[in-house]
Amino acid sequence: MFGFMGATGIPLDLGTVFVTNLAVGVAIDETIHLVTAFAGAKGRGVAAEEALRTAMDRVIPALVLTTVVIVFGFLVLSVSDFRFTRNLGLLTAGVMVLCVASNATLLPALLLKLGGGEKRGIGTTVGSPEGADSGAIAV
Repeated sequence: MFGFMGATGIPLDLGTVFVTNLAVGVAIDETIHLVTAFAGAKGRGVAAEEALRTAMDRVIPALVLTTVVIVFGFLVLSVSDFRFTRNLGLLTAGVMVLCVASNATLLPALLLKLGGGEKRGIGTTVGSPEGADSGAIAV
């Protein structure tokens, strides 16, 4: 993001620095929702592809709706005459779209790559072959 700002001549100020913190927070929140839904389905013994499909069907609509609301809310700031506020609104709206897009495209690929295995992965437990003992650790 900072590279884009430098290339387009957007100055680094309090508002533009704030965008990074906000974007990381929202992206992590969205990621946690999707990974948790995937892990829950995998924990019920569902195959990785079906677990991902279930998680995506359940979580992505909420992520998209939340992102739309956030984007429109921050786009209101883009009509400001105050450069600080305008940059905050435009950059935050753009970064939110990138966050949901990456969570809808890149994260599923990572979940299948890292969590699709039978031995260990996201949504499986470590501690016993079946993962049934009470001391098992969810991974």
